Amino acid sequence: MNDTHHIILKPKTYLQKANSLFKVIIPIASKAELKKVTPIFSLLFLISFVYHVLRCLKITLIVKASGSGAEVIPFLKFWLVMPSAIGFTYFYVWLAKHPNRKTLVYNILGLFSGFFIIFMVFLYPNREELYLNSLANWLSLNLTSNFHGIIPILRNWPEAIFYVMAEMWSIIVLSILFWGFCNEITKIEDAKRFYALIALGANCAGIFSSQFIQLISKFFAESWSQSVTVYLSTIILNCFFIVFIFIKLDNSQNTDNPLNLEQKTSKHKISFLESIKYIFRYKYITLLAAMVIGYNVVFNLADVLWLGQINQRFPSHHELNNYLAQLDFLVGVFSLVTGLFIFSNLMNKFGWKITALVPPIVWLITSICLYIALFAENIGFGLNNLILILGTLQISLGKALKYCIFDQIKEMTFIPLSIEQQRSSKAIVDGIVSRAAKSGSSIVLQGFLIFGVGEIISVTPTISILIIITIFAWIYATNKMGRLISTGKTVEI
Repeated sequence: MNDTHHIILKPKTYLQKANSLFKVIIPIASKAELKKVTPIFSLLFLISFVYHVLRCLKITLIVKASGSGAEVIPFLKFWLVMPSAIGFTYFYVWLAKHPNRKTLVYNILGLFSGFFIIFMVFLYPNREELYLNSLANWLSLNLTSNFHGIIPILRNWPEAIFYVMAEMWSIIVLSILFWGFCNEITKIEDAKRFYALIALGANCAGIFSSQFIQLISKFFAESWSQSVTVYLSTIILNCFFIVFIFIKLDNSQNTDNPLNLEQKTSKHKISFLESIKYIFRYKYITLLAAMVIGYNVVFNLADVLWLGQINQRFPSHHELNNYLAQLDFLVGVFSLVTGLFIFSNLMNKFGWKITALVPPIVWLITSICLYIALFAENIGFGLNNLILILGTLQISLGKALKYCIFDQIKEMTFIPLSIEQQRSSKAIVDGIVSRAAKSGSSIVLQGFLIFGVGEIISVTPTISILIIITIFAWIYATNKMGRLISTGKTVEI
């Protein structure tokens, strides 16, 4: 009689289940990969920490400046931020032609560090003497209240310049320099595994920066100027750490090619004008630009409208800065959850198209809910707390999905290009297209403010409708891009 052998499958132990979950969350297979990913994660954490502190600080400084308010933001973004973005992007493309990445890093980070030092030791302490009060007062007497958004920029020009440089940090250092570096040294199959994990550095930075800001606000509750000095000193110190890690990564890249660098080089050096032509010449880049325009128009309009709401609810510097820090904390938490449990599963199960559609759909749902509540408040319903919750959810969820989903799927589309094509196309898409979208939406807001009543709160209903329409256009462009990717038709240049 033959023995019958039965295979008994033992259920997984809790330790085995935990280990399986850990591998899903942190897809690192060896110590060598850990050594490769850790410095990049740390780099993004530091850059994002600076970004979050700068974001809270730039808004508080300009909105709470003398005679200012949320109305100044559209004018700032069009008249100062957009020209600066073009200039910085041109400067970056020119520097990027240099084969030595150290030169690029030294010049970019040195420029920002130098400005923050000047602002901390000279511009902000002496702002009262530097304000153009005489010119601003004369303009106030000779212009109508519809130009309320322009005059504070002239009066408070040190804060206005700081706002511009803070915006340039997010464009040049975070979007172009860091992610451009990652795209250059990463294969697309590695990007699918590592990008969500690396992005957790930005999510954690949002959480840590919010706690840091609230701690400083409590410690220096009686002195806003001292708080500003501490914030800027921390930012400057971080800049030195960022340079150090960048250089260490570049050195290791030159010696052992740590993240499996794709040798996607081209002998043809791409000019600034050629980079701009890519947007119109190739459908792949055109649709990507359309998606970037969609997000930036929606976020810029929604952000300014919401800033007008919270500026009324939080009257002091510290109160507004603390709320913005708490908002960043929520963004960090939502981003952490999305990065750990949602993005990779969406990409693996549903692919690029469905994953890319999640951000605009969430924006659509939260926007409709918020604007219905605002309309109800205008006709007499007391919904102050509900509006605060809905607005906070709209901005925090929208930004979290931007960081953990939108940015990831966008960065993956650059990887098939050569290094020169990546640098140029990415600089144009992230540096100019995104700014053009924000500036275009700012022009719309300026039109309503100048030819309307001059206040953000009063134009909210009309802008709300424009936001909803733009979200549908964003969904359309994403759907078309998904079809293009599903057919395997990437850009061939």
